[in-house]
Amino acid sequence: PDGAIVDLDVDPADPTLWRVSVSMGRGGDIGLSLRDQYGLQNIDPIRYRVDTIPDRAPTTTISRPVTDQTVSVDAVVEVQAEARDDVRLSSFEIEATLVRGGVDSQVESIAALTTGANKDPVADATLRVQFGVADLEPEIGDEILLIAIASDEYQVDGLPRDSVRSVARRLRVVSGIELAEQLQSALSSIRRSAIRLDRDQGGISDAVRRGGPSRSSVREQGRLGDRIESARDALDSIEQRRNENQLEDEMLEEIIEQAQDLLEAAGEASDQAVAAVDEAARAA
Repeated sequence: PDGAIVDLDVDPADPTLWRVSVSMGRGGDIGLSLRDQYGLQNIDPIRYRVDTIPDRAPTTTISRPVTDQTVSVDAVVEVQAEARDDVRLSSFEIEATLVRGGVDSQVESIAALTTGANKDPVADATLRVQFGVADLEPEIGDEILLIAIASDEYQVDGLPRDSVRSVARRLRVVSGIELAEQLQSALSSIRRSAIRLDRDQGGISDAVRRGGPSRSSVREQGRLGDRIESARDALDSIEQRRNENQLEDEMLEEIIEQAQDLLEAAGEASDQAVAAVDEAARAA
């Protein structure tokens, strides 16, 4: 504030070195008028221009699971969260809340960043944990909310600002039978996609044999390769969910193997088609 009187800290090792601490707020001009114990002071104030950068609140998000999920009581889910601050994080944790009948019934911290005086400043952090759903003793129909919570060291008048909470990731607890049915439905969709991929590959190959390679056939072949990779990613995701939820279902296992075989065949056919297009292009 204008006209504020503050004491200078004199360095005992070097009396010519003085320190003064003032709150700059949004920055601006500051003038220092020095006065000693005898009332003597400098004629002209010492002026400085100080530009400050606002201290922003941290940001945080749950990055895994990527979306809300249905899980079994026995599931072990990989949970990952990120937090970032422009200066330093003072705390960062992942919180799991059991919701039963629309009411929060239990809250637990399942992972936390270790901070302290002997730790290096952390402005960007990632937390990973294998979360056992059974640890919260849920029942079928319950929900578990996963929330990342981050705080920084910014204070106003000695009081910290409120912690930042991420958007919640929801885990809905279902029976093993219901979860297996959901995965079987998703696998059926992948199988249908694999059959269409095989049909479309045949069409592209026939066009190349009849008229030789063209920009259109090369473009279509590239798109088909991207579709195969997308289907493989979807299948990997389903298999990961089966493993996370510890589902032992013979029918589900059989459908996964069938889908894997179909996609493997589609991939091999695509590789052969790409080689044939390249060979035809070189011969042209």
